[in-house]
Amino acid sequence: MNYEISIDDVRFSYDDREVLSGASFRLGRGIAAVYGDNGCGKTTLGKIMAGILKPTAGAVRVPSSTTYVFQNPNHQLFEETVREEVGLGAVSTAAAKRALESMLLDPRRDCATLSYGERKRLAFCCALASEPALLIADEPFASQDLFGRQAIAKALRRVPSVILLTHNPVSFAAKNMRLHRGKIIGGCGIARKSERT
Repeated sequence: MNYEISIDDVRFSYDDREVLSGASFRLGRGIAAVYGDNGCGKTTLGKIMAGILKPTAGAVRVPSSTTYVFQNPNHQLFEETVREEVGLGAVSTAAAKRALESMLLDPRRDCATLSYGERKRLAFCCALASEPALLIADEPFASQDLFGRQAIAKALRRVPSVILLTHNPVSFAAKNMRLHRGKIIGGCGIARKSERT
């Protein structure tokens, strides 16, 4: 399988407001983060990579098996129980079981009883159970306690390619790229301790 991720001069506008103005980068396997201020276009870029939005211009190349975890888990959870939700897109029963164990969730739980943080982990569970080549996650650590953050970080290391959309650099990402004024203006390796998420 080809794990190459290529974003070339991608542009996107909401009406007359240009959000992305020539964003470009290339990645292979591993974990990367795109970080920046509120409203800088991170979510828009992620949705373009996932095929949810179409760019105004530019070229996007990602693996065919790409999944997206929304910032708000309520945008992607619909079933009554945790087991039913994870089973929807799971490639196998074994994959669903692994994902549930990694996210510390009981498959018998009613989704209506889950806290917001647990629902966020359930959204990750569904993505992991589909065994994607590329997983894109918008604000992956929002509403997570220490154990939830650790569980997500550990599980992400088993996915071939990961792109995290965050406000700050991510300590365990091999590459951190800043999105500013619609463009990727720089990339670096592991974040400095003072910048870690």
